[in-house]
Amino acid sequence: MNELNREKYTLAMAENLQLLRAKLGLTQQEVCRLVGVSRQSIVQAERSHKLAWNTYLALVFLFSKNEQTRSLMAFLDIYPQEFDRLFEKPEEVRQ
Repeated sequence: MNELNREKYTLAMAENLQLLRAKLGLTQQEVCRLVGVSRQSIVQAERSHKLAWNTYLALVFLFSKNEQTRSLMAFLDIYPQEFDRLFEKPEEVRQ
């Protein structure tokens, strides 16, 4: 994934982070604990719409585990379809 796409996705996540948290009923502190970042990182993301790529990936992992937030991420173009192809289970190897 190129740098321009990374910026697009991290911006979309940061702009919608509060909405995604609300869907799961999570506080900033709970999200921080679950993804392993400081509260300051989440506050900064929600205020300035800046988010590090590694934090974005952790948030995608968290929100993709819930069907509502996963669908919302797809609708808001936060979750690239490319990820589905990357993380598909390989077909069983024929013996």
